[in-house]
Amino acid sequence: MKKILLAIALLTAAPAVQAKETEPDYKVVVVKNESGAFTYESVVNIEGVTKEEMFNRAKQWIIANLKTNDNNIAFDANSLTINNSATLVLKPAGGFNWAITSGFINFKLNVQFKDGRYKFVFDNIVVQTAYMGIVATAAYGDLKTNRKPVQYVRQEVNTNLLAIAQQLEAAIKNGSSKTSDNW
Repeated sequence: MKKILLAIALLTAAPAVQAKETEPDYKVVVVKNESGAFTYESVVNIEGVTKEEMFNRAKQWIIANLKTNDNNIAFDANSLTINNSATLVLKPAGGFNWAITSGFINFKLNVQFKDGRYKFVFDNIVVQTAYMGIVATAAYGDLKTNRKPVQYVRQEVNTNLLAIAQQLEAAIKNGSSKTSDNW
């Protein structure tokens, strides 16, 4: 009888173990700061590039990759700062008993430059999704439940903002002329 109970316990536990092993890992970059707002910020050291050159490289990359129809990018060459409101499209996704058919991630990007380094901040992160036919808008900090759709949205926000930060860093370091406008 004990062997049968042990076998049943192992069979029911195996799918749970497999599910945890197949869940994708991602780096959480959006965290709560001292003021209670959820942001992703970092200081990146860049050797051998002046702050003016970093500003110009970042400006070119942002224009090429984060430009919107309303041209809401503010470049201040005197204080060497860039402020931008941008939107990313969420990939549709679904699972058992849930489906996100469309969505957007809205955020503000602020970049400041000093000799040998720059600081970026992603803040005011808001997500809008069409979930099971209902359109919902929420600030990143309000995404608190551990339901699969919310986990997916948090993962997408973190993954996309990390990718943007890495692309921006590569453009500033390398002075890459590759743009999304090259066709």
